[in-house]
Amino acid sequence: MKTNFRRWMLALATLVPLSPLMFSSSTAGAATAAPAVVKTIVSAGDTYVNEIRNVFFCSTKTCLAQRTQNLKLAQDGLAALDAEALDASKASLPAAYKAPVQLFINDDKLLSHAFTSFGKDTTKISVYVDLGTIEFSTAAVASDTAVLTAQAAGHPVAFRLWGVGVSAIVYVIETDLNSFASPKNTGPDELAIAEHLVSDAAALAQHANGPSSAYNAQVSTLASEIGRVAGTEVLKIQHKKAPLSTSQVQTLNLLISKHITALATLQNKLAKG
Repeated sequence: MKTNFRRWMLALATLVPLSPLMFSSSTAGAATAAPAVVKTIVSAGDTYVNEIRNVFFCSTKTCLAQRTQNLKLAQDGLAALDAEALDASKASLPAAYKAPVQLFINDDKLLSHAFTSFGKDTTKISVYVDLGTIEFSTAAVASDTAVLTAQAAGHPVAFRLWGVGVSAIVYVIETDLNSFASPKNTGPDELAIAEHLVSDAAALAQHANGPSSAYNAQVSTLASEIGRVAGTEVLKIQHKKAPLSTSQVQTLNLLISKHITALATLQNKLAKG
């Protein structure tokens, strides 16, 4: 199950710049004229994402040798994304663009916070959480850019481009869930992971907006289940009354595993379409 999502994540090492030619025109509809702020977002969004990912997830000799230069590019790229998100938050947008632009703003906020925190955090668990958020939020921003690029061109977004966001979130979720394999989840590290899972689930729910209604429904169900488990774990670790018993969490975890497998199967099918 996890390897299916990992294959998608490996493909994200360098995100291919988007082009309207990469979207099917067979079902193209009339496009609402793209506002200037959207044109700015789609013009270089993937370049900025690649610059950030090069610093955190590229381990080739070239990347390591150019780390100082790459870090400056990543910082500049993040500053550009933050500026675009700020401009977008103030812009008057056509109704068709409000939801996808707001999602871009939300994902940039997650990315910006994790990027900044990474440079300040000193504990292993904090760095782990920061990296997890950076991994899925960079992919989510790429997904948002794909949606806006397609929308501005009047084309439906290709699933293989949109799906990178959900795939990255689910991969990080699987990594976090593996930390709860032991019944003794009572320490500060486990609390940090459980809280991160709550954030993961919220991000996943927001990204149930793809070109496949069936896939979106599965994403929404999975996000709800993970949110319930994570919220319960947080309360238990804090010695507070939790909504789910240990046996209910175990049952729900089995269901989550089953639903992740089903999601991966549908994802692979849709990506080939």
